[in-house]
Amino acid sequence: MDDQFKTRQALIKAMASREFAESIISTVREPLIVLDHDLRVVAASRSFYEFFKVKSERDCGTAYL
Repeated sequence: MDDQFKTRQALIKAMASREFAESIISTVREPLIVLDHDLRVVAASRSFYEFFKVKSERDCGTAYL
């Protein structure tokens, strides 16, 4: 196997993993927020946006603390 093939396979697996995680986040019933190492919003569940009455477009990328 060459490096380009391995890189492509790793990218495909990473994309599938991200899609799986996003599907879990979007369907969880409890408010859920995912923050990065700078405490910026990466993702949030629909119930999070409804519970805290914020809009996803406005809140995505926002830093907390």
